[in-house]
Amino acid sequence: MKPIKLLTTSFAMMIVLPLVFSACDKSFLDIQPQDGSLTTQSFWKNKQDFDASIMATYRAMNNTNAGGDNWITTPNAILNEMLPNAGFVELQNQFQTSSRFSWWSSFYLMVHRANQPIANITKGTLTDAERKAVLAEAKFLRGFAYFNLVRGFGGVPLILIPKSASDAREDPRATEQASWEQVVADLKEAADGLPATWDAANGGRATKGAALAYLANSYMYLKDWTKAAESFTALQALNVYDLVPTPREVFSEKNENNKESVFEIQFTQGYENGWSTDGTGGGGASNVHFLALQSAPGGIGGQFAPGGGWGGSILATQLAQSFEAGDRRRFAFTQGGVTIYPWILGATESYKGEVMASAYTLPTGTVSTNACCTKYWLGPNSPTIPGGSDLGGGQNLIQMRFAEVLLNLAEVNAEQGNLAGAYTQLNKVRTRAGLAVKPLADKTTFERDLLNERRHELFWEPNLYFHLARKKQLVAYLKDNYNKTFQDFWYYWPIPQSEIDQNKALVQNPGYN
Repeated sequence: MKPIKLLTTSFAMMIVLPLVFSACDKSFLDIQPQDGSLTTQSFWKNKQDFDASIMATYRAMNNTNAGGDNWITTPNAILNEMLPNAGFVELQNQFQTSSRFSWWSSFYLMVHRANQPIANITKGTLTDAERKAVLAEAKFLRGFAYFNLVRGFGGVPLILIPKSASDAREDPRATEQASWEQVVADLKEAADGLPATWDAANGGRATKGAALAYLANSYMYLKDWTKAAESFTALQALNVYDLVPTPREVFSEKNENNKESVFEIQFTQGYENGWSTDGTGGGGASNVHFLALQSAPGGIGGQFAPGGGWGGSILATQLAQSFEAGDRRRFAFTQGGVTIYPWILGATESYKGEVMASAYTLPTGTVSTNACCTKYWLGPNSPTIPGGSDLGGGQNLIQMRFAEVLLNLAEVNAEQGNLAGAYTQLNKVRTRAGLAVKPLADKTTFERDLLNERRHELFWEPNLYFHLARKKQLVAYLKDNYNKTFQDFWYYWPIPQSEIDQNKALVQNPGYN
């Protein structure tokens, strides 16, 4: 059950009209409200109105850039650990100002929507407790959006009140320090007001633990290890999260929102013909919220590449071959007479009597036989789509999970000089993977062990790239593992040229002019 998907379209449509950075025709924006239509003056009357506004903000994450398939594929293509099919850009194209994959506008849509309930919180018939809860959830969503903007672009315009498109185009970038301080402020207020858990009817909504996890991660960017440790301690004290017993159980539509998941974007199965980036449908589709199956391997029969031409992204050979012997995140194994498929399916391994294609034609023109990642495609972890135009699967996209929290805490412990504590956290993740614990070692060795564990635990997830970028490890990582060059100025992504053209106060990141 995914109750968070029961969204209110009327509010979303109301706030789309003055959308920040909108490129809509002026005549569209000048439409006057008709009798009986919903306006900002007739809204904000009760708790239901505020809930609708919060749901519309979540809905902005059901977007191919802000929380969908491109959020997976682009960082991993940069890492060179996903070999993309012709439907994706290659490494160097991720850093062009004309890139069509725009996190900028997608996350500012979230900011714009989150600002609405924050600005109108004094209106309506809410109790004090309800106002605090609404503010906390809205602040989490705005903090989450800015967290992703700042770690990608550095300092960004801090738009904290609802603004028209023209007014928003006059805001300059804040410093990176000021931007992180705003993220921290939002997430601290969110952590103070959000519940530790929700009832089943509200599953999938942000929690205190999610706010604390992102708050701790923000402090890691600021290198405030003491406050990061305090946030992680508060998260663990909730006694809500733990590792699920096996890697196989982490990514499964039937096991969504499990005890390891700290925050995940909710998706439903999409059968309709047509795309929908914001849930309103397209080409005949209606209210589609799905994760496109672009990570599915090519092959024969119905189990592989169910999205047709959108399938075919495969795992880099270097990554597939880098796992330790017996690592249950990598190899299929037999349990109770049943073959268990964890996170990688080898090129010669059969699933439901089918095997992958023996070769793939890559954008470079080379041909490769390889493995595929099973975290996000409709295969070993999900049932077969029962017909229709199966563009996407209903599996949620985990944004933060407890295994990552443990690895982050391990890093914080090491930075505080507590290497014993650091290895304790790291070895919890290794033990779940079926591997021997790492012995206590010096900090240099620990850094190598942590990098190796993040690579094998978090591959093809949204955050591995950003951990490497935060620690300025991408130059060495790509050279050592793939003999690829990573330019230092790529640590900050280019602001889309279309945004700079509309806002003359924006200054492009160095290296892209």
